[in-house]
Amino acid sequence: MKYKDCEIVKDLLPLYIDGVVHKNTKEYIEDHLKSCPYCEEERRLLEKPIQIPKEEERLLKNFKKSFRHKKIVISLMSILVTIGIGFALFYYVFHWESPIPYDKNLIKIEKKEDSLVSHFYGKAFYSISATQPITINVNGQKKNIVFIYYTKTLMDKPSSRLLKKDRAQEEFLFTLPLKEGKEIDEVCYIEFSSPKSIKDKNYWIQRYQSGEIIWRKIEE
Repeated sequence: MKYKDCEIVKDLLPLYIDGVVHKNTKEYIEDHLKSCPYCEEERRLLEKPIQIPKEEERLLKNFKKSFRHKKIVISLMSILVTIGIGFALFYYVFHWESPIPYDKNLIKIEKKEDSLVSHFYGKAFYSISATQPITINVNGQKKNIVFIYYTKTLMDKPSSRLLKKDRAQEEFLFTLPLKEGKEIDEVCYIEFSSPKSIKDKNYWIQRYQSGEIIWRKIEE
């Protein structure tokens, strides 16, 4: 028996016990085990079932149970986070509004019969906001100003394409009558907060100064 043979057999014993060695290798190992009590003892120890103390076994079971519970919790949290991110992304793409910059070729205020209407000549918009005429002092004169602005999202509004069957539907989608509670002197294009929450005239004066006059009544 050679020491080198023992080292080779010891390295091969785990594979031999698992039954995954070649037939010739198996015969070589078994011949060596018959003549080497040291390697045979090594084989016997490797095949001997591991005895876990009851206390350690209980701790191991508790650990496995706790680990499985944590995996379930983590999986559920991951699903909820994924769903949350999905909803947030959907909202951002389809509902996160930003003002459309004014362009005279895109937005026009026109007289239609006895009222003013706002025409949008672009591809699509998400929403439009317009106030009733708000009276403010402009250069010492009281004027009735309508504030208006359009918004867009990252995606075109789906109905902008679904409803384009005839001219009447396109006109309805892109035209907003501006209700005249009183005579309108000017129309100012600027983003603004909810008119119901803003009662301070200074706010509307500041908006007026920051906005762009897109229509003005012609004095007769």
